[in-house]
Amino acid sequence: MSNESLNINLMRSMLLNQHHEGCVMTSINDVSWLDLLCQTSYDTYHLPGYLQACTENEGGDIKVVIIRHDGMTLGVPLLIRSLPFGEKGFDACSPYGYPCAIASKGSEGDWDVLWKMFCQYLRGINVLSIFLRFNPLLTSGECLNAAKMIGNVVSEGETVYVDLQQNEEFLWLQTREPFRRAIKKLINSGWKFVADDWTFLQSFIEMYNSTMQRNGASNFYFFPDNYFTSLRDLLGKNISLHSVLDPDGNHVSAGLYLSNGKIVQYHLGGTHSDYLNMAPSKLLYHGSCRWYKNKGAHTLHFGGGLGGKQDGLFTFKAGFSKNRAMYHTCRIILDKHQYERLTAKNLGMSKGTITTSSSYFPLYRAASIT
Repeated sequence: MSNESLNINLMRSMLLNQHHEGCVMTSINDVSWLDLLCQTSYDTYHLPGYLQACTENEGGDIKVVIIRHDGMTLGVPLLIRSLPFGEKGFDACSPYGYPCAIASKGSEGDWDVLWKMFCQYLRGINVLSIFLRFNPLLTSGECLNAAKMIGNVVSEGETVYVDLQQNEEFLWLQTREPFRRAIKKLINSGWKFVADDWTFLQSFIEMYNSTMQRNGASNFYFFPDNYFTSLRDLLGKNISLHSVLDPDGNHVSAGLYLSNGKIVQYHLGGTHSDYLNMAPSKLLYHGSCRWYKNKGAHTLHFGGGLGGKQDGLFTFKAGFSKNRAMYHTCRIILDKHQYERLTAKNLGMSKGTITTSSSYFPLYRAASIT
């Protein structure tokens, strides 16, 4: 399959007589999953290339659960992990990002049936708990309302997106006035936005890691180098590395962007610590908006603050747009007794205090400190 498009005619021919009722767990390259992508809206996070890169970073085994019922189809990418403490069974979670559940139909009644079948199937293959990430741009209210019947749907916070279908003047005026002054100053002083240049990859990785250290990010956000190269190699033109250079040509800020044509996601970014006072990332955000608008994209999603908080990162992103979308997750427990038993075992085995609050899920995987 090409990373740039889905060959609908080929897949349709391969799918003849394969639309059976029921549930199946299949690979990320299975034709059933590719066909569903053709039937509904999806994000770059749903492409096999992105999901494959996640397996190299997150461990476990990424599969797709396909549910079919009465002409409806639901697809959910999941990272399947063995339970801790040598327990038999598994748990499941959405891979990093926004690879939400997608369906060929969308009424609340449809979602209600599909979600119940989804839980019944996973319970039947000995899955204990499920953590689902939804997509602020794609997940419908009908999907969220139905999900409340099977688990605890949590509002994680607002995210920021830019409507690229507006004209250039409107986009510029959406940017806060102090940001506009800063961007003009950078441009007039010889700073440059450089689009889609992968020769800066190693420099970006170093800047990204130093940015995470500076912000006190958890270990999860320190990705191995092969994660970045896998994203580049597996996603092709669905991913771009945009950068900012100072007047002397030094690489000072950069970001990875994922695009499926209409939807663009700001994925990861970083800025060199020596240049923070000049805020070159303002030029990065500004330049990426214009670049993707010229490419015909409709929406650029910058995301939210760390952990969904309205922190400094959120405030910075909000300086480029007044548009907001809510990010939700869902926590599902399929065996309450076993969940409580494993949580108690985790607490008992911890030599120190669990570092996360009770909102962490699943709690039996919460880390501890001495």
